[in-house]
Amino acid sequence: MTDYTELILDHYRHPRNQGQLSDCLTSTVTNSTCGDSMTVYFRLKSGKVTDFKWRGTGCAISQAAASILSQRILNKPISSVKPLHVNPARSACASLVIKAIHNAL
Repeated sequence: MTDYTELILDHYRHPRNQGQLSDCLTSTVTNSTCGDSMTVYFRLKSGKVTDFKWRGTGCAISQAAASILSQRILNKPISSVKPLHVNPARSACASLVIKAIHNAL
C-alpha cells in the first residue's frame, strides 16, 4: 500500500475529532451522486477555529478527509480555512467537509 492509501485508511478506521457540538456554527452537505453526507460543527473565537467536530456517512475518502482536515484547521484563522480546496480528481468525496465549513461560514 502507498503512504496515501495508508493515511486514508488510518483516518477512516480511527477518525479524529468525530462527534458533535452544540451552540456552534453548523452545516450539513450531501453528495447526491453517491449519497455521502457530512455535518460540521465548530466554534470561532477572535477569528480562529477553537473547536471542531464532524459527523458523516459515506466512503473512506469523504470520512478520512473530514478527519484529516479536522486536525489541520484547529486553532487556525478563518482566513486560512476559507481558501481550502481539494484535488479535482477526488473533489466529490473529499470536498464534502470543505463545502460544509464554507456553508457554515
